[in-house]
Amino acid sequence: MKQMIKNKKAIAVLLLVAMLFSIMPTAAFAENSAETTTAYVTIVNQGNFVVMHKAVAITDQNENGIIDIDDTLYAAHEEYYPGGAQEGYNSYTHTDYGLSLGKLWGDSSGNFGYYVNNTSAWSLADLVKQGDHVVAFAPYATYSYFNTDEITTSAVIVRTTNVSINTPTIATTP
Repeated sequence: MKQMIKNKKAIAVLLLVAMLFSIMPTAAFAENSAETTTAYVTIVNQGNFVVMHKAVAITDQNENGIIDIDDTLYAAHEEYYPGGAQEGYNSYTHTDYGLSLGKLWGDSSGNFGYYVNNTSAWSLADLVKQGDHVVAFAPYATYSYFNTDEITTSAVIVRTTNVSINTPTIATTP
């Protein structure tokens, strides 16, 4: 009987210690408080692959509390663009549309697109998670025409490039 009471007390103490460790903040054990995410980046500029499926370490550069497309493209330019992100990349928030892309790989035409995991992104503020595939491009001579009277769509594409990289399939229309 006494042995059973001792066992119950030992189990109660072990459960208490386990509960104490479970409520401790995980940041107390982290070596580095800055979160780093790795994503795979492809950048196409004027029909040329300038970065092709490269792993990029990303931090919250724009300090909005998440790792997003803006942080990802900034990190890719910082690592691969001659002169870094200062020379080749620009984003800004002073528009009615929120976070906007001003320069991609030195191109400031304003004609840009970006995808996360082969799906068109809504904005530069879209979340990027560990292992995601991010594709950004500055199209070359693409023209689309939408006729609202006939509800038809036609597009003239100068050149189409299809590339398959591991999981994602990338289609660009330079």
